Amino acid sequence: MNRDHLEDRLQALLDSSGLDLPARSDATGVVVGRVRRAKRRRLAVKTAVPAVLTVIAIGVGIGMSTLPDHHATPAVTAADNVLTGTGLGKLRIGMNITAAKKAGLVGAKIDNSNLASFCGQYSGVGEAIQVSTDRGIIVEIEVDAFATTPAGIHIGDTYGDLIRTYPESGPVVAHTDGVQFSAPDGSGNRYEVTFLDPADNGPLTAASPINGLALRAAGESGVEKCLL
Repeated sequence: MNRDHLEDRLQALLDSSGLDLPARSDATGVVVGRVRRAKRRRLAVKTAVPAVLTVIAIGVGIGMSTLPDHHATPAVTAADNVLTGTGLGKLRIGMNITAAKKAGLVGAKIDNSNLASFCGQYSGVGEAIQVSTDRGIIVEIEVDAFATTPAGIHIGDTYGDLIRTYPESGPVVAHTDGVQFSAPDGSGNRYEVTFLDPADNGPLTAASPINGLALRAAGESGVEKCLL
């Protein structure tokens, strides 16, 4: 219905003899007044809504411009936390320990009188717990629980997780507390994964938790060769 004719139709309705109830003398004025007020409210809403939306949009824009960018490039890249077949970030198997120290990739040398003079152990930096050397060359990098292999294995995972991710890592024999397997990238270096001691010195199970992760240079037998 055209609102411009609303007053006439209301008047005709009130004058109709078909209505049983008598109309109030001011009925037309009351109804028309309400209609006019309703029209004014609709007009006010139509005018106010775009203004409110504009203010909200401006406010959101300002707010977003002041929020920190969580997608910005972090200071530490993902590669610094990934123990690949060649190393951990810039710390690499085969790197000269002097160069690694100058680059700030390793910490102080660990005093260990039980090691042969050609072997060395250094405190790690970042996700590296310890770095071992043979004649000044890095041959092993041990990492903490914040580092992972490229496939996502880390300390806290289980033997079952390891076997599913790296089938070449098993099966293992009974009464063992660790496994070694070649890194899949063809570098020749090997991952060494250790577990919490099984109950009663029994075999590993799928639920046995990983408590150590390291990368060892190809052909290295570990610290055993360094013990006096």
